[in-house]
Amino acid sequence: MITVCACTKKETLDESTLLGLGGDTWTKGAIDKWAYDSMTKPYNIEVKYRWDPWEVALDATLVPPEESKVIPAMSIVKQIWIEPYNAETGSETFIKKYAPKHFVLVGSPQYEFNGEILATAEGGNKIVMFVINRFDKNNIVELRRMLHTIQHEFAHILHQNILYPQEFKTITPGYTSTWFNISKADAQSRGFVTNYAMDNPDDDFVETVATMLIEGKPRFDELVNAQNTTAQSALRRKEQIVVDYYKKAWNIDFYSLQTRTQQALSKIAVTQPPPFYLGFDKIYTSALFSAAAGSSFLPASANFLTIYNNAATAINALGGFGLTLDYIEVEFTTANILSLKVHFLDGTDPYEAIFSYTFTKDANNVYDFTYVTEDANGEFLKSAVQPLLNYYSNNTFKLDWFLDPNVTIYPRVTFTPQQTVNASFTTLLK
Repeated sequence: MITVCACTKKETLDESTLLGLGGDTWTKGAIDKWAYDSMTKPYNIEVKYRWDPWEVALDATLVPPEESKVIPAMSIVKQIWIEPYNAETGSETFIKKYAPKHFVLVGSPQYEFNGEILATAEGGNKIVMFVINRFDKNNIVELRRMLHTIQHEFAHILHQNILYPQEFKTITPGYTSTWFNISKADAQSRGFVTNYAMDNPDDDFVETVATMLIEGKPRFDELVNAQNTTAQSALRRKEQIVVDYYKKAWNIDFYSLQTRTQQALSKIAVTQPPPFYLGFDKIYTSALFSAAAGSSFLPASANFLTIYNNAATAINALGGFGLTLDYIEVEFTTANILSLKVHFLDGTDPYEAIFSYTFTKDANNVYDFTYVTEDANGEFLKSAVQPLLNYYSNNTFKLDWFLDPNVTIYPRVTFTPQQTVNASFTTLLK
């Protein structure tokens, strides 16, 4: 005979922590006071930082913001988005009238198949700001990304109130819903400031506005001047339409607003050493060098160019295939593994050979590389590039900025070997 016994235990659920049952009320603290005094009272903007799943996508995996990040992040938003508009329009009225009335803060990004979502907007009334837990005012790259999304969404509100000239839609007609399959560099070569701008004319317009404001005129000019003449012409026409639109629709001098925005950014941005941005799980994971980029853009010393050009000649002669060295790439693949990728062409078909190194880094940002192995393509190319491999193995390298993200949209780092003289080379971060 089997006897089955059961027992019950009465447990009282604390309903006070559940939304709608008391969890949406709390004793107001310093964050709430700051939000009310700085955002709600002057601009009628609610800052919602306590978790409410109904404010975000229910099918997304998200985390709440860290409370320590709320005031610093929203202070930056106020300084770099709101205050330049106030100064340019002469009062708080413009922002109070047109700004979205709700900011919802989320700690993590929201992921979709085409990457991270950094912000979303709903009908000009609400902006959801993601990645708050990554906020670091010293990280100028992440800071610009966050502010770019706010300027993007606010420009949507403006054009939904007063539409921009229809001519804008005809300048570059190559819009596509699969914009995410196109690289940013390719999009810019077609006359768009970003690949996202290729989605539709509205996003093209607001991406142009956001890029011009957050990058500033010198950096925007740098972007434009790097393109072919057709793309330059398209980008300049878009720039002029944005400037005219702000003046005619809103009586705002766009270039003055742009200058004020950059002045606000410059008070916050602090130059950090290259490893702050470059490395495994950092903003940039790769550094590229190509002799074809030109000595003014990616300068290299004579001894390094000798090693690089000799490798190009040896690759071209290898096996009689007529292969061409395209560029080399240093990629931080894990916390202590670095890949030297030699990119080469067979005709127009691209290939890469991967050579793996372990590495260490000291407090002075000096890196020491130790060769480990290669992949199949690396095994094929190894004899041709052995001097290049030895160059990395036989030196330690000091990393310094050539141009850092504070001053350029093309951040570049110079690798200087400590043992081989006159053999430094400069890379573009990706």
